[in-house]
Amino acid sequence: MKKTKSLKACLILVFYLVQAFGISDLAFTQTQQDAQALSAPENVTLDFKDADIQNVLKIISYKSGINIVSTPDVIGNVTIRLMDVPWETALDVILKTYGFGYQRQENVILVTKMENISKLQSEETLRTEIVTLKFLDAQDAQKILIPLLSPRGKISVLYARGQKGWQFGTFQIGKEKVGGEGQRKESGVKTETISIEKNAAGGFVSQKAEFEPDVKSKVLVITDTPVYLDRIKNIILPQVDKRPKQVLIEARIMEVSKDKLKDLGFDWGSGTSGASGYTTAPSDMGLNGKNSMTLAGRNLASEFTPGKFSPLEGTTAFPGTYPYKAGLEILFKKLTGTQFEVILHALEEDARTNTLSAPRVLTLDNQEASILVGYHTPILSSQVTAGTTTEGPSQTQTLDYYQEIGIRLNVVPQINEDGYINMIIHPSITSSSSSITATNVAGTGATAIKTTIDYPIIDVREAQTQLLMKDTDTIVLGGLLKDVKSTETIGIPFLSKIPFLGKFFDREIVDNGKVDLLIFITARILKDEGLSDAEIASLKDNLGKDPEPDAKKEVAKNK
Repeated sequence: MKKTKSLKACLILVFYLVQAFGISDLAFTQTQQDAQALSAPENVTLDFKDADIQNVLKIISYKSGINIVSTPDVIGNVTIRLMDVPWETALDVILKTYGFGYQRQENVILVTKMENISKLQSEETLRTEIVTLKFLDAQDAQKILIPLLSPRGKISVLYARGQKGWQFGTFQIGKEKVGGEGQRKESGVKTETISIEKNAAGGFVSQKAEFEPDVKSKVLVITDTPVYLDRIKNIILPQVDKRPKQVLIEARIMEVSKDKLKDLGFDWGSGTSGASGYTTAPSDMGLNGKNSMTLAGRNLASEFTPGKFSPLEGTTAFPGTYPYKAGLEILFKKLTGTQFEVILHALEEDARTNTLSAPRVLTLDNQEASILVGYHTPILSSQVTAGTTTEGPSQTQTLDYYQEIGIRLNVVPQINEDGYINMIIHPSITSSSSSITATNVAGTGATAIKTTIDYPIIDVREAQTQLLMKDTDTIVLGGLLKDVKSTETIGIPFLSKIPFLGKFFDREIVDNGKVDLLIFITARILKDEGLSDAEIASLKDNLGKDPEPDAKKEVAKNK
């Protein structure tokens, strides 16, 4: 009988134990299932009140697949509610809130008190690795990674030894430029430029100048603890060292007669709609106050009608500008492909239109593209040395710098996520039509030296702006005017050709006019798969020759 009572008591005790621990395990398992059901593949949903922190760490370990080990001093209860957040964020928030920290090494996370983290880091062995970047410049990556290193970590950029090369263009040295015919020699990252000087005797002497070239590198040398090193290599660098997008920039720079622009209806004034209003609307013009007719840009195409230049609402001081000639009103204007083709065709049909340049350049996102079409003219300087009792003064003419003459276009495209391109544009047109002569006389009598140097007068037309345009759209910059003087001789046939008497039968006509500089810029974002069919066809037309039959495949492969 006593054995039976003892057995019943044992069964009752086992029952209560099963109820106590079994329900807890069931609840724990159910919590895991709920978190997994409600969360994204790498997210967790946690809702606890006074839960053991060890159980919370188990759930995060189960969800993330990462081994989590805690020291014996990691104890306490946790009350949290986190909905669908990354497990790393949840772990970081929970541990920081309750005074704990963690250290990760590969797929193992050690959780301990915050005061122990610094001690562990100071005792941990440092490791050095060489990281080769794919796309990002090493100097830019260094600026990003320095704040993310541990107090003991350091990072440096590995530069390769420079090779001998050639000199292109001009190079800035202090406040002067040296360039042109000089050869360039590189030693490490130092560069020597050999320029030419002419002395008074007619001979030439050499002069050297050094400068630091713009050196690029893709190699980083990182020294840090394994935890920080793994985080930089596996988490941070893959996010920033991504393949950059490319932008194809097509520019067309034209000089157009001001009269031609008036015929087309180009208006470089700033209307109340601003630069963003590129749609057009019909306009009515009164005829002696009785009748009216609708004007449209029929000299361009049927698609165009003039845009309104209307005053602000409620304003009477500015009455507006129509009636006016048919055409388009443009300042920093955006054009669609059809509008651009029609306007370009209308301009090119006029004999007074001069296309200065039509360059194309491919550049990376947020990288400057620079185009120069022209030449460099040398600017000389003269130095006279006073003579002695036995020798007269001496003169040396030295190459001071080279001045750019021609067309320069600097563009920086910045691609936005919505398909728009932020364009920073700086066009510059330089020309030289006259010069001034500087004369210097040194010494007296028979030993005197007279020096004359011609300095060109540089005419500059430039503008700088920043605007937002859509992919494949064209923007127009204008209003850069220049005075032009032309002389034409007309006369009576045959009679004007008679020697001596012909001048009585002809006359000269001097025409003073203005030329406007128009800059059309089209930007296209290239896709990762390469050039599209339309882009390849456009390249064919501009190159003036048919590429190889498999050119499209080669272009796509190289991309």
